[in-house]
Amino acid sequence: MRFPWSKPLALLFQKPTTTILYGPLWRIYMKILLTYLILLTSLTGYSQKEIQDSVFIKKYETDSTFTIDTLTIPVRGYDQILVGTTFLPYSDNTVNLLNNGLFPKNFSILEECDGELDKHQIDNYPKIDSSNFNEKMISIDVSISSNCCHNFLGDAEITNNSLNLYYTGYGSFCSCTCLFKLRYTFDISLPELLPEIEQVTINGKELLFKK
Repeated sequence: MRFPWSKPLALLFQKPTTTILYGPLWRIYMKILLTYLILLTSLTGYSQKEIQDSVFIKKYETDSTFTIDTLTIPVRGYDQILVGTTFLPYSDNTVNLLNNGLFPKNFSILEECDGELDKHQIDNYPKIDSSNFNEKMISIDVSISSNCCHNFLGDAEITNNSLNLYYTGYGSFCSCTCLFKLRYTFDISLPELLPEIEQVTINGKELLFKK
């Protein structure tokens, strides 16, 4: 005897099957998926262009009390905030260094200001204190005169056989001039591209001849 509901009831207990798309239907599905991925990528790229960095500034009012301000900076990428003494990231000169096999590893203050510099000695600076050239790195220590409250932005380039170092003081301003000792450190990333360094300059002043 066959009941009217027997076939639907049997189908109810059948194992689920996987539907495989073939032919035109598969191509339509893939076009929809591809369009969705392109749209998602475009929206992601747009949101990155509109990204903003938030900088929290802690300002001491007294020895025990402070206030915090928020500074929002619109940027087109990352690493846009310069803090303290550092190399300028990916300036035109930095790209020049990379193309010549040098990587700017570190730029730092070795000795902070410890008193006002005699005004009659200011013209004696900048000068090179020491240098170290080997197969893996280049390190150069220099002394400069600058405002007591400055930090420094470093930069460097290679032209012909000259390694040209640069520094710019920035930040706070005080009514005194001090002596600072700075160190430039470079990794030799591609030695086959590095020309023989015959001289070193600082802010355009020829200071070291290396033969």
